[in-house]
Amino acid sequence: MLMNRMSHLHNLSKSFPDQFSEFSERLAVKGITITPIPGSGLWGFQAEKGVNRVEIYWDNRDDLLEVRRPTQGGNGWEVDSVHAITSMTRDQVLAFVEDFLITRLSTG
Repeated sequence: MLMNRMSHLHNLSKSFPDQFSEFSERLAVKGITITPIPGSGLWGFQAEKGVNRVEIYWDNRDDLLEVRRPTQGGNGWEVDSVHAITSMTRDQVLAFVEDFLITRLSTG
């Protein structure tokens, strides 16, 4: 079980950087800007559309994606939600995040 999980995480992690530019381009068509966050672990970026912003993190230690939103004062970030990506393929994870961002940033 642990080996399957480790293999699953490894396969996801090696794929994200390769598909990040395509992912960013698809979201740009929807008016969403994606900016990588240096030093954020394996996969971290800020997504923005107008005044709506979120940060998405995946650190390759577990099967969770963390979504953060700006704090009330706007000078920091707080956890908004955490989403399990257990047993998802890389394409499923990217599709999930893409759909999530389109919905979240369109509605605020």
